Amino acid sequence: MWSNWSPYSPCSKTCGPGTKSRSRTCNSPTPAYGGSYCLGLGDETSACNLQKCVGSVLKFPASFGVWGSAELCPQAFDFVQGFKTQVESNQGGGDDTAMNTITLICSGGGEISSRRGPFGTWGPTRRCSDGYSQAELRIEGAQGSGDDTATNCIRLFCISSGAWQESNCANWGTTISKSCPSNQKICGIRVRVEDRQYSGDDTALNDVELTCCHGYD
Repeated sequence: MWSNWSPYSPCSKTCGPGTKSRSRTCNSPTPAYGGSYCLGLGDETSACNLQKCVGSVLKFPASFGVWGSAELCPQAFDFVQGFKTQVESNQGGGDDTAMNTITLICSGGGEISSRRGPFGTWGPTRRCSDGYSQAELRIEGAQGSGDDTATNCIRLFCISSGAWQESNCANWGTTISKSCPSNQKICGIRVRVEDRQYSGDDTALNDVELTCCHGYD
């Protein structure tokens, strides 16, 4: 007969999908005098540490609005594999808001957005099989008595192609670039969006925070 199972070994990874193992021995009693060996396996392996390996956060500050929830691609091995943006075009003499929503597409399926603005049209979906490691945002600072737009554009650096991608952008502001540390990929997002101001000055999407994760090797 088999002995009792041993305790599980420590997980092979401290975060991200790893494995743990345990064993048992056919010694209760050990087969003798032609007796049959125990049926079944003496070793067993199970998944462990299924939480994400969260790393750095790339912060792009602006001025107005309410923070949405921090959203991560849900599975432990997930990373951002595509994105699309909702941007209001130039309103001429009207109130411009520029970027309203960023939607990230996860490698394990599904989309995450944090918080959405009410204006604009969606640009094309961009995809990158190996994920994104850098981000550029074009953000217009507060204009005082002028028309504020805040975030205008996001571009992500595709690891697979070695090229920058953008979906739909407006043209005001200054570009800020930030990178995940080595061996990390973008895996989540949190944004601050100003609610509709009606007779006031709308800005829609303002601050953006992109989470980097590691443990994919």
